[in-house]
Amino acid sequence: MSPDDTLLLMVFLVLAATLSGWLLCHGARPRGEGAITETKLHPFELAYLRGGTKRVAEVALATLIHARALHISETSRKIRSNPEYQGKLHPVEEELRQRIDGLEIRYITILTLLSKDGPSQNLKASLIKKGCLPTGGERMKHRCMVALPTLAVAVLGFALTVHGELQGLPTEGILVCSAISFVATIITLSSCGRLTSKGAIMLKNAKQDGKRLKETASRKSHRLPKHQVATLTATLGLSIFKCGQLGLLKRLLQTHKVDSSAYYSTSGYGGDGTDFGGGGGDGGGGGGGD
Repeated sequence: MSPDDTLLLMVFLVLAATLSGWLLCHGARPRGEGAITETKLHPFELAYLRGGTKRVAEVALATLIHARALHISETSRKIRSNPEYQGKLHPVEEELRQRIDGLEIRYITILTLLSKDGPSQNLKASLIKKGCLPTGGERMKHRCMVALPTLAVAVLGFALTVHGELQGLPTEGILVCSAISFVATIITLSSCGRLTSKGAIMLKNAKQDGKRLKETASRKSHRLPKHQVATLTATLGLSIFKCGQLGLLKRLLQTHKVDSSAYYSTSGYGGDGTDFGGGGGDGGGGGGGD
């Protein structure tokens, strides 16, 4: 086979392997056990599916502020636990309430609000049991399947390059194809979803339910229940809140970006309502999703 024919073959193999890896990445993920209609997820479990521990911490912070279990001081920029609050808290909320009490918000890293071995880690085990997250073995098997086509082409290309160099043949094109195939392996692996097919469908359905809930809530004038705030924050994020203290928190996150993915910063205290549109208090208006 001539060098030109070998190069054309490598180009074809790179394209075919990249397409195969992409199809395996999105079409061969673990299915997940159990029927979707029979599986119920807590808002914190939805949050874990949506954004891992970071989104769980955001939901816990939002629900605690909404329920007035936490209070942000306008002058000291510190967040304090409300000793008069007697409501029942989820273990994740209780842990966050204890860890955040007395800290200055703009120096809090959201990923450190929940400990690695705390109640939030029970969410992962629960989601694996419900078939929404793959087990370690399933995830490794899927990633190996995804990486195999492009990685095999990359190895073949490097072998042909070595052989060509020994024979005194031009090998630059083959080496480039090998490098492209190797890069495609990394990109494909990084784009692999961490959810099972069941988990991805349930999260998609939850997002749609969250959008409908937002539209319904925006037409109401009363204060949202805590579980609805948790669901909205888990599926759509804090960006949907426009007024009240959660709206203030969202705006301060955008205004005082020390680290756009990790830090909260505040210089004021908003109303007690959870609002979607103009006005303060406990009312609602229109809002946007993330």
